[in-house]
Amino acid sequence: MLFPEKHVRIGESIFGLAAYILGILGNKKIDVYDLWLNFKKINHSNELPFNHSYDNFLLAIDFLHLIGVVKADDEGRIFNEIIRT
Repeated sequence: MLFPEKHVRIGESIFGLAAYILGILGNKKIDVYDLWLNFKKINHSNELPFNHSYDNFLLAIDFLHLIGVVKADDEGRIFNEIIRT
């Protein structure tokens, strides 16, 4: 699900997933594949209430980029623009 609603918890939505991704990203610069590998460890544990697909993962990164929270450098690594400034 993209948005939380009556029967969709925040952790199952793209918004909730984006928050988890920001937590993993922290203040590092990391490429999307390595970020996905780090996320997979959490995704298959009990930390998340819902197992997210790679498509949802990319949608969450797109959402974060759209709202200006993450940017990409010339080497394709993404970073948290809010922490950097």
